[in-house]
Amino acid sequence: MTGERSLDKTEQESFLVRIAGVTLLVRPACPGLRPYFRDFETEEGEPAFTAASVPERLRRLEKSIRQAGDPLPSPRQMELLGLHESITEGLLARDILLMHGSALAVDGRACIFSAPSGTGKSTHARLVRELLGDRVLMINDDKPYLRFDPEEIMVCGSPWMGKHRLGAPVERPLTGLVFLTRGKTDSIRPLEPQEELPLLLTQLYRPREAELMQRSLVLIDRLVREIPMYRMACTMEPDAPRLSMETLFGPGTCPS
Repeated sequence: MTGERSLDKTEQESFLVRIAGVTLLVRPACPGLRPYFRDFETEEGEPAFTAASVPERLRRLEKSIRQAGDPLPSPRQMELLGLHESITEGLLARDILLMHGSALAVDGRACIFSAPSGTGKSTHARLVRELLGDRVLMINDDKPYLRFDPEEIMVCGSPWMGKHRLGAPVERPLTGLVFLTRGKTDSIRPLEPQEELPLLLTQLYRPREAELMQRSLVLIDRLVREIPMYRMACTMEPDAPRLSMETLFGPGTCPS
C-alpha cells in the first residue's frame, strides 16, 4: 500500500466541460459517456456547479416516460437524459436558457429555426448550408443554449446536437427566430405579439421548480422584446432558405 486512494468508476469518469461560457463538472453514474462531451471538455477553470444523474432524478424521468406511453431508453440514454436535465437547470440558474431548434450562423450572426420534431427544421438548415456554403457555421442542430449577456443574446453550442451530431462549441449573437411549418409555397411573416409566448413555451425548456420557472419567464420576456420572430411556411425546395435568409439578414444575403 502506498497510501494513495483508489478511485471508483464515478470519480474516474468525472470531467470538466465548458458550455455556454460556464465551466462545470460532469459526474456520470455509469462509465463510457465521456466521448459524448468530448468537444466541450476543458482543463481550465473552477466548476460553477456539478451535473449528476442522481437516482431520484432518473426515477422521476423514468416515471414521466412511462406515463407518456413511450418506450424506455437504454440505461446509457437514461443517464444522458439525467445529465441533460441537471446541466440545463444549472445553466438556467445562471440566465442561460435551452431551446429546441436548429441554430446556425451566417457571416457571424446567428438564427434559430424551431418547430416540432419532424417538421423539417434540420432540412431547412441543410438547405441554407447548400445555398451559402462556407459562410454558414452550424452551432447546434437540436438543442442550443441562449445566454443572456448584458448587451446581446448569444446562441451557444451544446453536446445535444441531434441525430446527425451537427454543431460546435461556439457562440454567436442572435439575430432572429423562425418558427417553421410545412407549406405548398414559401411565405414568411412577423409573429403577432399574441403568438410569441405560446410558440416559445412549446420549444423552450420548462423547469419544474417555481423559482427556475420564474427566472425563465424573465428571460423569455427579454427575448420577445429584443429578437425579431417570424412564422414561415416552407417547402423542401432548394430555394426555400433564400426567403428566410434575406428576411433575417437583409436583401443581398444570398447569391443571385
